[in-house]
Amino acid sequence: MKNSAGTRISAYVFAFVLALAAVYMMWLWCFCRFYVPAGYMAIITAKEGEALPAGQILAKEGQKGVREEPLTEGRHFLNPIFYEWKIVPALKIPAGKIGIVTSKVGKDLPAGEFLASEGEKGVWRNVLGPGVYRLNPIGYKVDVVDAKSIPIG
Repeated sequence: MKNSAGTRISAYVFAFVLALAAVYMMWLWCFCRFYVPAGYMAIITAKEGEALPAGQILAKEGQKGVREEPLTEGRHFLNPIFYEWKIVPALKIPAGKIGIVTSKVGKDLPAGEFLASEGEKGVWRNVLGPGVYRLNPIGYKVDVVDAKSIPIG
């Protein structure tokens, strides 16, 4: 008798765990799933975490606010209780054009410098060539202009 009661309890526990797993999978699939189409990116905002330090615009992992790195194309799962997302077009620079990047995030420029490298605030020294880029529009401004060919000499 004890053996059958123990078996029955084990079966109930197994069924409960299986039902709980099914409910969790339904939650993930129905409420946490979103899709980013090709040519777009998702800007993620964390609702929970540490407050941003003074002067910081974009949040890193564990901080509350707009995340620094956008998500690329594909299927993603984020809990809507803790995150919000907004799907926006990725930056497309066509042939014959370049992108001049002005960064609002990063380290301040050293004294005497007026062009920034990646990771520094200001106008980047390098330009973006033709292609698709995923720079967070809150932290980066990109002006697309005609490319100029300067002959050697």
